[in-house]
Amino acid sequence: MRELPKTPNNVPYFHRDASPSSCFATFSTGGIHGAEADMTVFDADSFEYREQAAMIGLAQLFYPDAKDFVAEAKRQHNLLALPDGTTVDKRLVLLGSDPKKVRYRKPKKNDPDQAEQLARAQAQVPDPAQLLDIQRPDTEAMHVRLADGTVLDGKVVLADTSAVKAVYRDEPARRAPELFTAKADKSTKLHPKFARTSAGLVIHEDFTSYYPNLLRNMRAFYNPELGEDRYTTIFIEKERLGFEMKKPGISTEEKGRLATLRNGTKLILNSASGAADAAHRTPIRMNNRTISMRIIGQLFSWRIGQAQTLAGARIISTNTDGLYSVVGGENGFDETTNNRVLAEQQAAIGIDIEPELMFLISKDSNNRLELESPSEDRNVADSPIITASGGTLACHAGPTPTKSLAHPAVIDFALARYLQTVASRGEAALAEPFDPVLGRKMTEEAINPADPVRTLLLFQNVLAASRGSITYPFAADPVSAGPDRDDNEDADAQLVNPRALQMVNRVFIVHDGTDGAVSLHNAGAWKVTPASQSKRRESGSAGVRRDPIALEILRHHGWAKNRSEASTSDGLTLLPDDQDVVIRRINGIDPHWSVIVVNDDLRALPAARVEQFIGALDLDIYTRMLDETFTKNWRNAA
Repeated sequence: MRELPKTPNNVPYFHRDASPSSCFATFSTGGIHGAEADMTVFDADSFEYREQAAMIGLAQLFYPDAKDFVAEAKRQHNLLALPDGTTVDKRLVLLGSDPKKVRYRKPKKNDPDQAEQLARAQAQVPDPAQLLDIQRPDTEAMHVRLADGTVLDGKVVLADTSAVKAVYRDEPARRAPELFTAKADKSTKLHPKFARTSAGLVIHEDFTSYYPNLLRNMRAFYNPELGEDRYTTIFIEKERLGFEMKKPGISTEEKGRLATLRNGTKLILNSASGAADAAHRTPIRMNNRTISMRIIGQLFSWRIGQAQTLAGARIISTNTDGLYSVVGGENGFDETTNNRVLAEQQAAIGIDIEPELMFLISKDSNNRLELESPSEDRNVADSPIITASGGTLACHAGPTPTKSLAHPAVIDFALARYLQTVASRGEAALAEPFDPVLGRKMTEEAINPADPVRTLLLFQNVLAASRGSITYPFAADPVSAGPDRDDNEDADAQLVNPRALQMVNRVFIVHDGTDGAVSLHNAGAWKVTPASQSKRRESGSAGVRRDPIALEILRHHGWAKNRSEASTSDGLTLLPDDQDVVIRRINGIDPHWSVIVVNDDLRALPAARVEQFIGALDLDIYTRMLDETFTKNWRNAA
């Protein structure tokens, strides 16, 4: 399978009239996924492309020679309309283009047309500056207006706008928009520009134990020599344990024990398909049958989503084990219709499906927020979170060892609540600019006086050094704001009292002037890009840069700047001699922010010190981080 060439693998769900909907499914050997594309933005870009292509065609029709188009644009640009409705040519009547210096020309004896236009202009507009002000703006200098009022923009239709070398474009400067773009392996993906955050009341079609049931139906693990299907035996045990967990009256301890046992059986069931599709020999290897199961499962998922779409649904999210159909929207698709179509398809494919009503906010199959459905006494903003997934939501309840965070967990906490509050006003509200007041409120809600340690865990940012990539965070005295040297390099200002940090550090962003606050920077070795190498050669500067502070920080961590130092010191590793050793900003940390480094056990700290840390947190900066995360990743185009 891996050796077969891939093909476009995104398929839209189609309406009854055979037109594609805004929702689509992505097929792959690993599973099916899907989301909703922003067709408003795509249609606008498509319309702009067609409009520009038509403009090129019109220009070529009316002015076959591009030089004639340029001449006409200049002629129209110099026409000045007089109060009586007639026009004069600026080039014949005015001298200069500066309103403060412009003046009328003198009449030419041998040019009666110029003299007539000049007399008409002076009679109706005595002030030459006032007449100059009538000229259309320079941004329209290359416009040509046709007799029917259509305006052709020279910058759109011409590849070269000079009078001598003017030539038309063969097609618009910007390529026709593609909803799905090709990857290196010839498969396709949604263009990031057309990604969309969808939100609405949905029915989650949850396929019960989807892959395990498909494998059971295919008798994939039936052993004819034993006359037994051990996979089915394990599956039945999982179902039994689940039934036992739902019995009323069982103790918390017993429920926990049953949950552990059930999770163990789930792990065996879910890992079996991976082991059966291994590239090495295993006792249960059956690659073709496993791939067949996945393909069948994806087709079943697509079949259900397509059937729902034909009935009027929007399938805003498609996953390997379930679909999300919007109900109660403008298309009139309701829960009754959904369940009727679902029952029809369920009977045809032989898979148990449990419909579940919920509220969904989804960017794609990996980034979504599931909420309990609103009720009479509870709206979306107050609905409990069922689950949240994705790099900016998964830690909404706090940091967890299973997730590697590159930002404070409070961003996930606040973003989840911000999204559900905004979405409660309707899906269109997700296109509104970030609300700093609401964002600040959501951030403040993370502060829980009853649980100060959890509060600090939410606001902490864990920074780790990397010996593999040779990057080491270090601290210095707080620095004042200033411009950076280049993309990621720290400011030119001298760092005061730079000192190395340990390999992993917990930091909090605090108000300026907080006792013990520092600024944070990155010392490391980075490859020099070819463009930088060429620029340095041209300027005669050194091929690589060596910052003395960066060298000192790296030496503390076991790196030698040259062979001499490496040979005379035990345990030092020689730095690459073709890389810059400089100071750059830490990703996500502005070097001008004041931060405190707290590597102590938070639960062992005195209560007064914990309260001091919480009181020093700069919530304005955390709110700005929330703004950037929402605007960059979740906000829809207006």
